[in-house]
Amino acid sequence: MTVWAVHIHFVSAQDKTADQGVYTSAQAARGAAVFEAHCVSCHREGGSAPVLAGARFTKAFADATLLSVFTTIQTTMYRLETKRAIKRTRKISNAHIFEAVLSRTAAHRRIVDELLALFGGRTQPVMSHLIEAGKLTLDDLRDAEKAIRKHSAKERAK
Repeated sequence: MTVWAVHIHFVSAQDKTADQGVYTSAQAARGAAVFEAHCVSCHREGGSAPVLAGARFTKAFADATLLSVFTTIQTTMYRLETKRAIKRTRKISNAHIFEAVLSRTAAHRRIVDELLALFGGRTQPVMSHLIEAGKLTLDDLRDAEKAIRKHSAKERAK
């Protein structure tokens, strides 16, 4: 009977939102400490992974139950792990700690290389599209010219 009561309590907690007191202060503090130590470097504004704290996260999951938030994050992480985009590096209590297999820069380069491969390695169709779509600014062109000059200087130095 006690097990049943615990189960009912757990299920009812899953149906609550975080703002409805799902966690005790001690649980929240432990979770915050793990998040700060192992997660915030990627899961922050401008990080390499979705933001999992603050106003943007709260707004996205405002009406979500604990179970739906947990399921969404768990499903996403396991899918990324299956695709070998992330890997588990350790487990702290019930929390699995993951890290990206590729850096953001490496992922960007890979995507660009694959995009250019669609055009037989030619950049002109991509550049034309960016210009026509208004997505290539004068600052972008200046940065590109600077990179070309830097690359040319390296080639001459060889």
